[in-house]
Amino acid sequence: MPLRVTARRVLVTFLLLLSIFVLTLILITRRDAERTEQEQYDVYSDYLFRIPPLEKSLPVECREEPQFTGGEGVADIRQYFVRDMTKSGFSWPSALWHVPQERRAAQWVPISVFNSFVVRNLSTEPLIATSFHNAEHITPQMVKDARAVLTTQQPALSASFTKAGFNRDFTNAMFYAEVTCGGKTGREYVIMGKAPGVKYWYWYVQRVDRE
Repeated sequence: MPLRVTARRVLVTFLLLLSIFVLTLILITRRDAERTEQEQYDVYSDYLFRIPPLEKSLPVECREEPQFTGGEGVADIRQYFVRDMTKSGFSWPSALWHVPQERRAAQWVPISVFNSFVVRNLSTEPLIATSFHNAEHITPQMVKDARAVLTTQQPALSASFTKAGFNRDFTNAMFYAEVTCGGKTGREYVIMGKAPGVKYWYWYVQRVDRE
């Protein structure tokens, strides 16, 4: 059998198996679509509002400019801007070359979470301001490009998110964020875990891998 024919068959088999694998993950994700959407906004909201800034590195702390700081040198953020669509690094033709890079950057993440992260980010989706929540009932302002927020509107925080990937019991999550505050921008993979609180479960940061 010619080598070219063998290589073609191997490639077709690989692509078929890959398609089946991706389809299976998509079906699993869609089965829990409502839960996934709720948990994703919980992840975003806890990341933005609930987690003490001292647990996260710049730019969220905004220490550089005195006008942007509150008690103990932590940002007194008064306005939040969030991009109105999720980002996706997997939706363009060279996606397959970027998947291994993403996996190396997140090698500590459970494979189920990473697989969910990859599959869910094959497409983008709109984000809704009223689905974010915090104790002060603050909702972010949705913008076309979070990076375009004027510095005169500071002290403010602007963020762009990918969709979050989850394990099956929704106790681990992974997403990619670009966050700007006080003129500083951080691009990071965020790994979060879920733990029981006094009245309800909450998300907390397990690890941040800054680019």
